[in-house]
This record gives sequence, structure tokens and C-alpha cells, in this order.
Amino acid sequence: MVESKGYAWVGIDVDARLASSDVPVAFIEDGRFPLADCVADCMLCRQVLEHVEDLHKFATECHRTLKPNGLIYGSHGWLEPDHGVSYFGLSHDAIRVYLEGHGFELLRLEPGLHVGVLLLFYLFDKRVASHLARLVAAVQAVSDRRQVRRPSRLEDVGLSLLEFERENALRMAGSLLWIARKRGDCTTP
Repeated sequence: MVESKGYAWVGIDVDARLASSDVPVAFIEDGRFPLADCVADCMLCRQVLEHVEDLHKFATECHRTLKPNGLIYGSHGWLEPDHGVSYFGLSHDAIRVYLEGHGFELLRLEPGLHVGVLLLFYLFDKRVASHLARLVAAVQAVSDRRQVRRPSRLEDVGLSLLEFERENALRMAGSLLWIARKRGDCTTP
């Protein structure tokens, strides 16, 4: 589908053993993406940040290779159990600070899987977990609104009720979904 719109996929990875055979893959050397400046319209950064050893260098390379106003679509494991080589479990506040501090405007940040649903996949056979996850997600969606811990006075925390409920959902998310836009041009971060 991407190709039918005139775009091309390019995978970037650190290890040939981890690369998918579905798309061409370029390999990172010394933390530098093997792409020219300002060539990418958008990037997909799916469940990557927790496995990046040097987050500053990674964000700098994303910013360098994206065109002005280019987008990054990302997801990040937040309350997931340790898996593979994991360095950072960034909270929703940390994602916001990280992206904005590296020349990006955060356009959207929302909870992915609830941590309870995520843990089912680690505890049970995948078929059983899949059925349990649907049940837990449905119950959770209904109960989240009623069980949110509300402060005695919302004006004390400076949030509307809707904002406060959203913040609680982000705190209990097993993963976070986000979209950010590159600020600046091709010469300034």
C-alpha cells in the first residue's frame, strides 16, 4: 500500500539477524542512520525506544533524516516486563520531555494496551490470553471511568476531569502510542 502512494519502505536496524526480509534494510553504524539529511517523510518507531542505548543520538538521527514537518509514529513499552535487551521504560511524561527536547512537537500521546491485559500474554498460552484479554479490556473500559482516583478538588491539580482521567489512563498503560512532528528545517534541531 505504501508503494502504491509513491513511497518506499526502508528498514533501519542494528543487527542483520533482527532484520525483516520484507523490506530493504540499512544498518546503523556508530549510532548514525545510513540515510542522507532530510530524506524521510515519516518514520515508524514501533516498540524501539526501550531497546535504544543512546536515546539522545537516536532522536538526533531521527530529526536529521526527517524532512521539515516530517512525522514519527511511535509506540513504546512502558509497564511491560523486561524483554530482550531493554534500557529505558519511559513514562508518558518522559516521552513528552524526550521528544520536545529533541526538536519535535508532540501531536498525540495515548495509552496502548492496559498493563493487566499485557501481563495476560506473559502468563498464559497465547490463545487463552487472547480470550482473557478481550474480556479484561471490555471490563476495564467500563470500570476505568468509575474507578479513577479523583482528587478532592480538581482545581487543586489544575486539570479538568477529562484531562485527569486521561492522565490516569496513561499511568496504567502497558504501552504508549504517540505521534510527533519535526520542528525546524534541515539545518537546525
